[in-house]
Amino acid sequence: MALADRHKSLAALVAFAVMTPVPAAAAPAATTLAYAQCERSTGGVTTAIRSCAADELRRQDARLNAAYRKLAALLTPAERPLLVTAQRAWLVFRDKDCAFQAGREAGGTLAAVIADGCVLEATAGRAATLERLLKAEQA
Repeated sequence: MALADRHKSLAALVAFAVMTPVPAAAAPAATTLAYAQCERSTGGVTTAIRSCAADELRRQDARLNAAYRKLAALLTPAERPLLVTAQRAWLVFRDKDCAFQAGREAGGTLAAVIADGCVLEATAGRAATLERLLKAEQA
């Protein structure tokens, strides 16, 4: 594939991935079995729910970072800055979107649970997106 075509393809895919919203009510993308088991055992206790989400966020963040590093290593020097810019924009979007979602429940313990769930869902979704980009780059 020509370099110009690769730039266009990568830029279009990254733009789509960054701008695609993650629905708050959707199940987290590709979360682990450990997370599902943990959530079932919380008994609805806020601290337990948040602990499960924090543990899973660490796993999903490691997944995201691994895919990001592998993808960046495969890109050309001209493409790498596009990925860096997209990732930075996604982080800003994720944090602002999750603050908005949690802010609607300001003052209650539900706000923290909503924020945790939002960050987890967005991170798992972004990890999946980077894995798809990596797979496409390896093809």
